[in-house]
Amino acid sequence: MNQLLTEIYAQPDALRQTLAHVTPELQAEFRRLTSRRTIITGMGSSYSAAYFAGCLLSERLNIDITAVEASELLDYQRGLLNDATLIMISQSGRSAEIVELLAHVRGPLIGISNHADSPLVKASDLALLTHAGEEYAASTKTYTSALALLLALSGIYVDTLPEMIEHYLPIWDDAVSKLAARYRDVRRVVLIGRGPSYASAMTGALLLQEAAKMPAQSFSGGQFNHGPIEAFDHDTLYVIFAPTARTQAHSLKLAQTVLCLGGKVVTLGGADSDVPLPALDEGEGRESLLNVIPVQLLAAWLGMIRVAQVDVFRYGQKVVAHE
Repeated sequence: MNQLLTEIYAQPDALRQTLAHVTPELQAEFRRLTSRRTIITGMGSSYSAAYFAGCLLSERLNIDITAVEASELLDYQRGLLNDATLIMISQSGRSAEIVELLAHVRGPLIGISNHADSPLVKASDLALLTHAGEEYAASTKTYTSALALLLALSGIYVDTLPEMIEHYLPIWDDAVSKLAARYRDVRRVVLIGRGPSYASAMTGALLLQEAAKMPAQSFSGGQFNHGPIEAFDHDTLYVIFAPTARTQAHSLKLAQTVLCLGGKVVTLGGADSDVPLPALDEGEGRESLLNVIPVQLLAAWLGMIRVAQVDVFRYGQKVVAHE
């Protein structure tokens, strides 16, 4: 088993370790600091987690929160930091943009990281640690641990998630390995989701680029109909998230449109889903932690079938600031 698959399968234990450190005191302090206008930021998969949190917290806690990519916040939108709480998410806690942005913090800072000795954690008014262990391949267990942490801080019941993932991992692995074999010759993957599942689409596209070394794009369900659908082609695999009743009607209609065009479609959610997902309560965000894991497996299997080194970065690396 390669490093990427090892880390995908390590996620139940990573979530257990992370959730074991969430206390009522941390939850209370998190809610106190986010009771004011809040900006949340990150880069790469950490920005996907930020987008997820923006959707979750604005509805769950009814707060004024905006997700902005760290590089854009640093170079063009620093005015958003005025009189705002800033939440910064970074696996390493020393991503180049995150470290530079620390000099421009103007209000309370909440830092979410996997490394306790990082510049982000040291600078934070409230430091929130994931306990995912070291991660060497593309972001998988650190991403889902950050999501689990955010869900728990929001007061959502997540204690059963590790066992649920443990149960479904071999089922997902079997289903996804067969899908990867069926679609091994596609030249591009397009992932489409709405709300928190758009975060799954974003981080899924990133994983497919990093692990499978193939072109991948993400779109929101509404955005896809406003232009991107015109780039439809038969050599693209369309992965469509439809995890809850709230999104299924629109998403499955979109899947049917692509199928009618003769396209290749994988659905995540719905009665006839290509990959089975557990039934969960509506609107709690847990489904978007779960539905990203089959996409992690898809990136791993497509990469392995296409003879890519899925756990090696060919032209870059995890971008961190040098101390």
